[in-house]
Amino acid sequence: MIRVLVADDEPLMAAGIRTVLESAPDIEVVAEAGDGRAAVDAALRHRVDVALLDIRMPGMDGLAALAELRRRLPALRVVILTSFGAEPNVHRALAAGASGFVLKNCAPDELIRAVRAVHDGDGDGDAIQQYVFQRVSGDQAHHERDAHDRQRGLEQHTA
Repeated sequence: MIRVLVADDEPLMAAGIRTVLESAPDIEVVAEAGDGRAAVDAALRHRVDVALLDIRMPGMDGLAALAELRRRLPALRVVILTSFGAEPNVHRALAAGASGFVLKNCAPDELIRAVRAVHDGDGDGDAIQQYVFQRVSGDQAHHERDAHDRQRGLEQHTA
C-alpha cells in the first residue's frame, strides 16, 4: 500500500485529490495538510511514502516544505502540484529534489500513475523526466498560443 500525504490549501482540491487517489486499490491517503508546515509535521508523524505538495500555500509554501522534507526525510518521494507547468518554481522544485510534478488539471489516471511512478523509483529515471519535459513544454506552448490568440483578437478588435 502506498501511503500518501496531500498538502493543498484549497479544501475542495484536497478532497478531490483524496477521492481520486483512494479509487486506486494500492494507494491510501493517510494525511492531509493545508500549508507547508503542517505538511512537514504530517509527513514526519505518518511516515508517508509519497507527499503531494501544492507549490503555492500560505505560510510555508511547497518549495520551503520540499526543502525541509528533503533535509528530514531524504527517502521521501515528493510530487509538486501546480496549476501552471511553465511556472519557474516547478523548475526550482525539480532542481531541489522533487521527484516530479503534476498539473492540477491532469486526468485522474495521470495523478495515480505519477504517484505510482515516483513510489516505484521512476522519479529518478528517464520516464518521469520525459513526462515532466512533455508536460512543461506542452503547457508552455498552450499558454503561448493563448497569449498569441488574445493579442490577435485585440489587434482585430482595434483595427
